[in-house]
Amino acid sequence: FNTVMNAWSKSIDFDAPERCKALLLEMRQLSEETGDENLAPNVVSYTTVIDSFAHSGRAEDAEEVLRQLLADLRVEPNVRSFNCVMNAWSKSETEDAPNQCRRLLREMIELAARTGNQMLMPNAIAYTTVIDSYATRGRAQEAESVMREMIEASILPTTFTFSSVMNAWSKSEAEDAPDQCMRLLKEQKEMADQTGSQELKPDVACYSAVVDSCATRGQAQAAEMVLRDMMKDGVLPNAITFNGVMKAWAKSDADDAPENCKRLLQEMKELSESTGNSSLVPDIVSHTALIDSYAERGRAEEAEAVLRDMPEELGVIPDVHSFTVVMKAFLNSAREDSPDQCLRLFNEIQRLGEEKGRKDALPNEVTYRTLISTFAKHGRREEVDHLSSKGLS
Repeated sequence: FNTVMNAWSKSIDFDAPERCKALLLEMRQLSEETGDENLAPNVVSYTTVIDSFAHSGRAEDAEEVLRQLLADLRVEPNVRSFNCVMNAWSKSETEDAPNQCRRLLREMIELAARTGNQMLMPNAIAYTTVIDSYATRGRAQEAESVMREMIEASILPTTFTFSSVMNAWSKSEAEDAPDQCMRLLKEQKEMADQTGSQELKPDVACYSAVVDSCATRGQAQAAEMVLRDMMKDGVLPNAITFNGVMKAWAKSDADDAPENCKRLLQEMKELSESTGNSSLVPDIVSHTALIDSYAERGRAEEAEAVLRDMPEELGVIPDVHSFTVVMKAFLNSAREDSPDQCLRLFNEIQRLGEEKGRKDALPNEVTYRTLISTFAKHGRREEVDHLSSKGLS
């Protein structure tokens, strides 16, 4: 039974959770009818059903099965049973998911103390799941407070624990988020040295989280400093890390931001070739970051040149976002024909989407707004009204 439930749990069938739940019920009924205890569900049976609901993001259903497990006096729950439910809450879209995860964490601690069952004591995965539920919602202080509870409980954080807290700070609205992330990175390095734990050494995800915190706030020099420290520490960056630094330059006030982005793009190419690491090959995000650095400064011709030079033979194919950013470049430029240039680009991307069946190329709301804003900026009100009447508003 457990093997079949595990197969359903790992499948992509939409009704997999119901299949697992039906098999669990069948096990119970067969056990009661035959008196065969070997047919009774065990902790693996219940946890597999919980996991199937968790994969589907159905947190309430996952917890309902956990409650059935706790009510079954023949079965002792374990930390994984709770972890699966917390993971379901964390991945759900429920606003109070972090509170639900924290409630379950406390329940585990209380149950372990009351029953003396050490298999119920939260482990690093349990704490990190709670942290991640706060992190994905940008609730940084609460994410970090859970990590502090974890350390006080003498449970060593992992690299993922630290990167989750850093991501929480990065996603938060805190202006000092880059400083908070750098503080955590320093703490992580010191803890790794003190404990000798390889699992605590900052990896590419940790450094990239710090870079992202700088990037979203336009702190380009700080972002690049983190990249250089990372490489000095022997951690090879990937495209995500470089893209973050390029985004930081694009958002910065530096006049030479495009030149810095171009330099970084070239460095990515050279590094990917010298190391043979495909994760360093510049992607669509890399090229669009370079385009954006020109767009923010109204350097429209150079922005479009990057679009036209994208290496499609390497799978870097312009999408609606890259076209829209070039349109933004014309919007920000001083060219009198900017509206006509934007309309030309709009028609091209619309044609790509419709004729070639590329959904990623169809104009979106931002594309429409950029087009209309360009006409409005140049006082071409009649055309704005015409575009709006066609539904482009």
